[in-house]
Amino acid sequence: MPVRIVICKARRAGLSTGVESIIFDDTITHPNTYSLILANERNPSENILAMCRRFWEHMPEYMRVPESLVPGGLLPVRPPLPAVFKNSPPKDRIEFAPPLNSKLLVATARSLDAYLGFGFQNCHATEAAYYVDAENLFRALYPTISKKPHSSLYIESTPNGQEGKGGWFYQNCMDAYSRKKTQYGEMSLLFIP
Repeated sequence: MPVRIVICKARRAGLSTGVESIIFDDTITHPNTYSLILANERNPSENILAMCRRFWEHMPEYMRVPESLVPGGLLPVRPPLPAVFKNSPPKDRIEFAPPLNSKLLVATARSLDAYLGFGFQNCHATEAAYYVDAENLFRALYPTISKKPHSSLYIESTPNGQEGKGGWFYQNCMDAYSRKKTQYGEMSLLFIP
């Protein structure tokens, strides 16, 4: 099944980092994978993209394997970035060079319109309880997320009340908990107090 998880968490629990490491791994190991990081404001989305950049920078360039498998005994592991991304990368994306052709893109609740024509295999909606109009945002976003088994949607946040901005997130947590289903289909709830 596609991965669909709502995560209600304590602050500084490491869940954003954990989710992003899973999405990063999927993006760099499957060609033509598009992944979206969506946050309520620009800073959080850029911070999570910077995490991905650190993952890329600190992963090994090569893995040593027997020379009978690969001449020279070094298997490239780190996917290359196009030259434009190596020194001063844009703050809204990381693109991997051919033959991988995968992308990690960031958007805010206010800048999502630029990505509604894309198709995403992975989506990480961080701090979703703080989106100004989460219901309309997800109404527009959800059709861009692949329904195939190799896809994921993680909606994570610290709580922000049962009404107002936090009401949408609260309702999705409760639906995932009690019915195992939200308006976006089957979702599992992960609660980290």
